Amino acid sequence: MLAKKAADRATYNVNGQEPGHLSGPAGRNEGVDMKKGWLVVMLAALSASAWADGEAEYKYREGIMKSAGGHMSSMVAILRGRVHFDNLAIHARGMADVAGIMPTVFPEGSRVSDTESSPEIWSDREGFDAAMDQFVAAANQMAVAAESGDMGQVGPAMQALGKSCKGCHDDYRITK
Repeated sequence: MLAKKAADRATYNVNGQEPGHLSGPAGRNEGVDMKKGWLVVMLAALSASAWADGEAEYKYREGIMKSAGGHMSSMVAILRGRVHFDNLAIHARGMADVAGIMPTVFPEGSRVSDTESSPEIWSDREGFDAAMDQFVAAANQMAVAAESGDMGQVGPAMQALGKSCKGCHDDYRITK
């Protein structure tokens, strides 16, 4: 019997109310004030996330660019015989995969000041998109050439890829 009474008391808070009931000692409904507080917190969080979205897009874009750079420098090292790894096709396919998503990492409103991304990316969207198309095509061409194992195809494909990278960097990258 004592256990039942203790269990019954455990289902009520100190004011004799059911758990989760939000009325205070004066009968005032504090639930409304709590809802307003949560609304303020959520609006503040959304405002911060709206500001942070550009920063998040930038950080993601930076990672994508570093990935492309890693594949490119690895392919150069392999082709120049500086490393003994025979992973050219893997890096070429990785570059093509990264290139495939790269055009999507420069959405409107994602420019963050003091980065290497030139404002011309967004003001000359048509030109930038054309440069991205060339890059994607060159990366795919390099992947096909590397996967074929035909070094006669790899050389020209690598040159075309390098040219497409340089062309975009010359026009749409700020050198720091």
